[in-house]
Order: sequence, then structure tokens, then C-alpha cells
Amino acid sequence: MASIEKMSELYRDLITAVGENVEREGLVKTPERAAKAMAYLTSGYEKSLEEVVNGAVFETSSDDMVLVKHIEFYSLCEHHLLPFFGKCHVAYVPNGKVLGLSKIARVVDIFARRLQIQEELTKQISQAIMEVDARCCCQDGSQTHVYDDAWCRASTCRDDYPIYDGCL
Repeated sequence: MASIEKMSELYRDLITAVGENVEREGLVKTPERAAKAMAYLTSGYEKSLEEVVNGAVFETSSDDMVLVKHIEFYSLCEHHLLPFFGKCHVAYVPNGKVLGLSKIARVVDIFARRLQIQEELTKQISQAIMEVDARCCCQDGSQTHVYDDAWCRASTCRDDYPIYDGCL
């Protein structure tokens, strides 16, 4: 588990480094609040695929595509530690068994709750679903498809946006 105490200390140093007084009324509890927020935003490191799937694999006679759309996700860009978020759509073709639909959203959350880049996020979700599928779901040769529609806050904080001149 992430060390709240250690991160609080680091946030305290960071706030001081930017020239603020961490003893100011509005900032006294900020280092601990920020540490707890970061621990939550990176909680995907503490979860495993097996734990999240929890055996929710069910027999089916259907061979129709399974599609879960509009799974909201929130992540942090590994380059700037700024948020990116959006909606993810996951699809696969079952072969006798299916993964519980709610588990697909939880798989998305495991990987979104890590320092991440958008391109890697879709790859990791797809590989995780296929790992479960290798044991239970996908027909031979089929693939899991993941599409995300995300917006990255870092894109508005680049050199080519004059309002944020040179922040990155």
C-alpha cells in the first residue's frame, strides 16, 4: 500500500518548494489530503486481475459479440502527472463462456488507476481481457477490442498554447 505518511512529507516539501507556507490555514491538511488522493488515483497497482475477476466467468451458448460501452475512466498521465479521462468501449466474441459484465469495467479501472499513457491503457486492458479469455472466453483467433475516447489535461498545457506559455 502507498505510504500516506511518506507522500504527505513529499507533498509538504513540494508545496514549500513552490513558495507557499504549509502552515497557512488553508494548506495545513493539504499534504495529507493530496497523499490520500494520489494513493486512490494510483490504487490500480494494488489490485490483481484474479482478484477483480473473482471467478465471474459464466457458461453461455451465445457466440454473439459482447460489447460494454461507455465505461468511464480517470487516469494520470505518466509524463506530467496530470489527469486524462474518458470513456472506454470493450468488445470480444465468447466461446462457451463469458466474463461478468461488471468485471470488464473493473478491469478498466485496474489499469486506469496507474500512471499511464492512453495508448498503453488500451493495450493493457485488451491483454488483460484476453488473458481471462484464454482461460474461458475468446474463440480461436479472435481478439479483444478496446477503444477509448479520452481527453488529456496536459494537451492544454503545452508550449504551443500561449495561455500556458512554457509550463511543460
